[in-house]
Amino acid sequence: MDLTTALGLAAGAAVVVTLILLGGDLRTFYDVHAIIVIFGGSQAVRRLNASVAAALPALVMRAVVIHLAGAEGIAEATANRAVLPAAEQARYRPAEFLGEDLLDALAAADLVVGRAGSSTLAEATAFGLPMVVIPYPHAGAHQHANAAAVATAGAATLIEDEDLDGPSLLDAVAILEEPARHAAMAAAARRWDARSAGVHTEQ
Repeated sequence: MDLTTALGLAAGAAVVVTLILLGGDLRTFYDVHAIIVIFGGSQAVRRLNASVAAALPALVMRAVVIHLAGAEGIAEATANRAVLPAAEQARYRPAEFLGEDLLDALAAADLVVGRAGSSTLAEATAFGLPMVVIPYPHAGAHQHANAAAVATAGAATLIEDEDLDGPSLLDAVAILEEPARHAAMAAAARRWDARSAGVHTEQ
């Protein structure tokens, strides 16, 4: 399944999609200025899903949102999409998961919102993506240490799990409206090295 199929972007959809293969990287250009990818892992996505739902009407006015809601959250996310105005539905693309197509989504993205596992940080920084990181409090202390490391490096905004809600999510993604700050965080992400930063890998 390719990325357009996974996200329900059938021919004639309201959103304009152009796929260009450049040097092996798939670039996706929508009829908005920014793309956000939001994902949290199979067991750590519930609070993320609730925050996306609370912020959704305002969130889709700022960007196309690719939201990996997980098996437990996809039904509610799909229902939330259905009540948006038609033009805004095109900007919200919930999916259960993307598998290997996640790399295509990241290649197209401008911002990642997610947990602070080592694989998430490695994938986002490999693409030079600014991040909003929410360490999962039930994964031991390592996710908080990871989040602090990447935030200290200037590549991420850290939100504590208990502080994450619709308004705090909207505040964090406001970086998309600050080109200089976004560029600085992207540069920090490209420079960031998880090994030298002492990031903890999942066991």
